[in-house]
Amino acid sequence: MLNNIFLSIGWIVVMVIALCELILFFWLLKRYLYSKKLICVDMVVLTLGLFFYTAVLSVGRFVETGPLLRMLSKVSVIVRALVLPLILVICAYALDLSDSLKRTFWIITIIFMIVGVTAAVLTKLEPAKVTGVVFYRPVRETAKWLNMINTYLPLGILAIGAICALVMIFKVRSGWFFLGIGGNLGLRVAGMIYGFENQMILIGLFGEVLMILCFWLYSRKLKKSYL
Repeated sequence: MLNNIFLSIGWIVVMVIALCELILFFWLLKRYLYSKKLICVDMVVLTLGLFFYTAVLSVGRFVETGPLLRMLSKVSVIVRALVLPLILVICAYALDLSDSLKRTFWIITIIFMIVGVTAAVLTKLEPAKVTGVVFYRPVRETAKWLNMINTYLPLGILAIGAICALVMIFKVRSGWFFLGIGGNLGLRVAGMIYGFENQMILIGLFGEVLMILCFWLYSRKLKKSYL
């Protein structure tokens, strides 16, 4: 019964989440224009990438399966794999780490980007109805190692981010990152345990918009830079 409810109203929820992400994108862009902080640039890029993924998912309600939707879905999956590791450098800037540690975080981020994008490019997609919309997802016969990367790489990124966010509570006296990243990780794991694909997708999207919202709430404390 619950799965049927998700199928009937899921597309509305996806569109609302996409709208929220778009609004948060403009709010974060405004924060960057005010503060001129590099951390805000990463937040803006991350939010834009996640919005694009959600927007393509919502388009499936109105566009039939075909080359256009297949291409958009493929690009959205690649973009999402590219921007998600930015969580790590966002944490590095928020923790105000030394330049050498920031470079280390950037190297790790780039490695995760390369691995994630490679897996996204190599993964073949097939049409399926998810949350009441048509969307291209990885085919059932996807190689096990690709499935592992697509599933556990985001979890690994969020786990590292959650550890950094926990340190931030004591070092920066801010719990927004832990609430956002930890909440995203918790919701994603809960979605995997719950089992149904529709719920997994929606719960994952809820986690992402929660994380972006917490990033914006944190960004409000950033002072204007005159550099």
